[in-house]
Amino acid sequence: MSDAEHGPLLEGRLGIVVPFEWWRVPLDDDASRTAAVAALVKRRLGRDDRAARMRRDVRDDLLRASEQAAAAGGRTMALIDMPVGDVQVTGTMVVYELPGVTADRAVEDAVHRAEGVRAEVLRADLVGGSAVRVVTATEIERTDAAGDPLLPELRADYWVRLDGYSELVYMVFTSPFVPLRDGLLELFDAVVGSLHVVTGEL
Repeated sequence: MSDAEHGPLLEGRLGIVVPFEWWRVPLDDDASRTAAVAALVKRRLGRDDRAARMRRDVRDDLLRASEQAAAAGGRTMALIDMPVGDVQVTGTMVVYELPGVTADRAVEDAVHRAEGVRAEVLRADLVGGSAVRVVTATEIERTDAAGDPLLPELRADYWVRLDGYSELVYMVFTSPFVPLRDGLLELFDAVVGSLHVVTGEL
């Protein structure tokens, strides 16, 4: 996989700059999506036979997440896999476009969906636009419908209105590393702040 596939992301008229370690997963082609996930799992877990089950579980989890993002209309996805001090931090970023949706309505819906979970709402001006951020976090032990344990989750939803761009851009970041909340939000804010409309020749 080339550096361009896990460095800066350029999606049509949108440009996004992400850390080099983030791994791009195309959502518009099943074969490319599967190959990108397999490449990341190989990089992270190697080829050791003793890690075969772990590789399979991680691959299945990532493929499931990318399938859900593609089914929901995601334009691009990046898998976060980067060292922060002595910790290897993981997570996801998915970028959507929401034609005909206002930021205020989207935020109202998000806060309603997060009912029962403390939601932090922040509005900010960007260079060439504006953004609304809603942060939710779950730190208590949770289980799914089958009773299996779920990881805690830090989630940051951003609705971005860019000058000269007709559609609302929706970006979702998630990570199980809730204790690193402040540092991760600072990083997510920087990535959102890099979003821009591409003009002229690339």
